[in-house]
Amino acid sequence: IPKCEEYRDRGVNVIPGCVRDVGKTCDVSCNGAGYMKIHCNKTIQWEVVQNSSCVRGCPKVDLENAYEQINQFDSEVGKTMKFTCDYRFVIQGHEKSTCQTNYTWDHTDTYCESRRFAHEVVKAMKDFFFSKINENNARDLDLIILLDVSRYEWVRITVDLVKSLLLRSERNQGSKSYSLITYGNEGHVACTVCSNDEIIEALEEVAKKQHQKAGSNLGSGLSRIFTRFLLEDLLSRNRDRILLLVTGQNPGISHNHQLWTKILREEADFKMFVLSLDDGVLKYEMQNEMKGLADQPWQNHYFHLEYSEIHDAVGNLTSDGSDIVNSTGQLVQLMKGPLNAGKVSRMFIYMNLGDNSESFTLVKQVTINTLQCMDQAKLKVFLNIDNVVGFMSVEAALSKLDGLQLSALQTMAQHQYHLINLRTQNDYLPIILFISSSERIFEKQSMNDLKDLGYEIYAVGVGEHIRMEDMRDLVSFPWYRHLVHASEGTVDCD
Repeated sequence: IPKCEEYRDRGVNVIPGCVRDVGKTCDVSCNGAGYMKIHCNKTIQWEVVQNSSCVRGCPKVDLENAYEQINQFDSEVGKTMKFTCDYRFVIQGHEKSTCQTNYTWDHTDTYCESRRFAHEVVKAMKDFFFSKINENNARDLDLIILLDVSRYEWVRITVDLVKSLLLRSERNQGSKSYSLITYGNEGHVACTVCSNDEIIEALEEVAKKQHQKAGSNLGSGLSRIFTRFLLEDLLSRNRDRILLLVTGQNPGISHNHQLWTKILREEADFKMFVLSLDDGVLKYEMQNEMKGLADQPWQNHYFHLEYSEIHDAVGNLTSDGSDIVNSTGQLVQLMKGPLNAGKVSRMFIYMNLGDNSESFTLVKQVTINTLQCMDQAKLKVFLNIDNVVGFMSVEAALSKLDGLQLSALQTMAQHQYHLINLRTQNDYLPIILFISSSERIFEKQSMNDLKDLGYEIYAVGVGEHIRMEDMRDLVSFPWYRHLVHASEGTVDCD
């Protein structure tokens, strides 16, 4: 049966399902206005069905989801569409775009720029934090942390973020400043005038309490907190201040508009960072909540982030001062730190292949090279290999690995008993190193049972079958620390 060619008209869209056989009729949607039908006639040409017509216009989906349409959408030639950027983007240029005669939108001076994502958020905080905390007037810096969250993971990520910043600052020589940590429906105070170590200890205690009361809310008392502490004390003091509000819910900002305005507009030296940790439910609610204060000078310090994004960024903040673990050599150096300091004397190594058994040689080689880089006299190793029931010397481990066959590898389920049993029998801080060629680095439930045992976690993704973005499962756990991808099976000890 003869067929008409595909109907091409930039100002309209043929509705899917159109049969182009001679004698058939198809529906067409109009970008501008109206409704039209087209018919494939005997001369194998498209013709517009009588009494149907289109007002041609620019397509309604044109901006790759970067924009949210607001008000009325008018796509006729010469008409203007007003738009805003969705919560992941910030607008640059004009708010409007005009439909051109060739049925395309004129975005010459308009675009949405990617909002700062998690690693940039953390960097912004770090840069300001260090610029103040390392100055001679470090004692005059107030750090206020408000926890308005319900999930343990959100408390944990706050702890990790603050620890990463504090441990890397120079303000840990016993100096103390006004460092307020509040949480709970009644505004419980975890710490007031504290040193760095005391701040971390207080945060860890808050995390522990929340973990024991899974699902209960640490927040909702923010108005009482601000009234009691910020207004009565902080605003009367001539000091630099950082306020870190971590929220997983609507913090009631619009209901306390005058209070927030007094704190944030009148106090030029008050630097506020709002981290909204979201699991996909609250982002638009939070976005609307913040609009009432959109003209505030701190607006560029408000960040709405997915939990995994901020966790990934915090995980990249290592205590030795490097922002990103970007090589296997650097990972080895990070592991050597606690080992040389005498904090670690044991290492669990879990080699994982998933369904990618052809990478076995690479995984084994990375394991061997890593052990060869370590101080063999200080370290005992446990491998997920059949018939291994305890720790062995590095020399013995290398011997086991030299003749290792794929069939001898234990699964995480088999290995888990040893991880738990041997950890609880010994009073030391162990390292667990995952070396994997599969994006399924480990079984979530099995590893979830280990998260409270105090492991320092490191991971290496090996081979061309796995990419960094495939290893996202790692960042959803509060004990995640260091992650690197090795494209080859070699490890640079330096």
